[in-house]
Amino acid sequence: MARVTAKSLYTKLRDSNVLADNTAYARWTVAQLMADPETGFGRHKVVERDYQSIGALLVNSLASKLAQLLFPIQNPFFTLSVSDELKSENRKAGKSQAKLDGIIAEAVRSACSSLFKNSSYASIIMALKHLVVTGNVLLRVDEEANKIVAYGLQQFVTRRAGNGDAILVVHRERTYVEALDYEDQQILKGTDRQRYSRPEQEVMLYTRIQREALPGRKYRWVVTRECDEFMLPGREVYPDHECPWVPVAINVISGSHYGFGLVSEYAGDFARLSDVSEAAVLYGIEISRIINLVSTGAGADIDDLNNAQTGEYIQGDKDSVNPVEGGDYNKLRVLLEMENGTMQRLSRAFMYNGPARDAERVTMYELQLQAQEANNQLGGLFSTLAESVQIPLAVLKLRQVAPNLMPGVATGLLVPDITAGVNALGRSEEVQSLLLATQEINAIAGVLFQVDQRINPEAVLDMIYSSRSVQVEKLKYDEATQAQIKESKTQQAQATSELAQAAAANDTLQSIQETM
Repeated sequence: MARVTAKSLYTKLRDSNVLADNTAYARWTVAQLMADPETGFGRHKVVERDYQSIGALLVNSLASKLAQLLFPIQNPFFTLSVSDELKSENRKAGKSQAKLDGIIAEAVRSACSSLFKNSSYASIIMALKHLVVTGNVLLRVDEEANKIVAYGLQQFVTRRAGNGDAILVVHRERTYVEALDYEDQQILKGTDRQRYSRPEQEVMLYTRIQREALPGRKYRWVVTRECDEFMLPGREVYPDHECPWVPVAINVISGSHYGFGLVSEYAGDFARLSDVSEAAVLYGIEISRIINLVSTGAGADIDDLNNAQTGEYIQGDKDSVNPVEGGDYNKLRVLLEMENGTMQRLSRAFMYNGPARDAERVTMYELQLQAQEANNQLGGLFSTLAESVQIPLAVLKLRQVAPNLMPGVATGLLVPDITAGVNALGRSEEVQSLLLATQEINAIAGVLFQVDQRINPEAVLDMIYSSRSVQVEKLKYDEATQAQIKESKTQQAQATSELAQAAAANDTLQSIQETM
């Protein structure tokens, strides 16, 4: 059986309808997203642009806002939840829980901070632009270079299972022989020395990312490379969720290999905006034209009128020259009103309300409200991005900075817990409830316990916690720790009492000695 090359797979899985539709969506918004990288390789890509730039403004603004919400600069976008099993094993080993928490916190901090190095954050924004416009993007986390690269639909194809999970990805990149590794160059020269001995020779590099099933409903990813149609050395194998190639798709319909972007949902308004903008521009140009009509019997020479300089004398009658303006301003006003109405609808859909505040001055509460607004207004898109973008990047960045923690992630002892955006709202509500309960305790308990000795303090606290829906059991020490704390306090009280008794006895002794 002949080997199925990555080139043939790429050709087979390339969907011309998907490319055509998304090329139109990109033309209305950010045209460069669907620029063909093969056309004029190494040169500036010429793309067809629209008569309006509102689409670009909306997409760029939304992508930046989503990036800020998904990966806030001032706060880690994920934490690691420690399972009860790991906590128990840690206690049995006689290790401090505080030390384990410190190790995890440092790993999370390092993983999150690496997102803002080597232009990775800019790549994330670019990836979000692709998702907003086309609904598809391929992310590559380059651990050696410590950066993230985003590829659009013009550079990869994918095959997905019925549930939407990617099972095959083929990435294609045009490059030069001189850009390849030394080993790769030698292999190519062995196949066709005359062709591949030229450093400037263009080649097509294919990367095949294949998911393979393992026993126990487990999976792994196998990554191989081909140049033109020749296999290159090296075969990389990654556990599931640890592959540095991450195919992301949103709004994937069952049975489809590709997702749909937000722009496709508003394609009607974007098409209308494009047509109306073009008509308004062209009609505005027509209105601005002024044609001078000269009477036939005026005795004036038209060439003299055209060539006359300011202050020059020529023969003619001013009443015989009548300027005529083309078009009708009322018609232009109707076009502008249609354009403005469409822009307002799209602005609401893309959450554009003017320039955003400086991210460094935006509070966490504001981010949470914006995240809630984004999720409600974008039809669940924000929650989808948390699963498809945040979690993979959290795992891969953690793998990069703290590989010793990955066995715990693989076995479920450590679980990446997304804390940014919508998923943080629930935690914020818990904190707010606890804050309100604390305020009520401060206002009630102090006075109540002083005036009425019958009141059970624990019963009052439980009542306040319950009224504010505070899950106090999550905050309590376990029974063993409670017993230890109670015993420690008892011992401390006994020691304090003994010291007080000793001090009193010493005072009594001194008083007796003074009276003698």
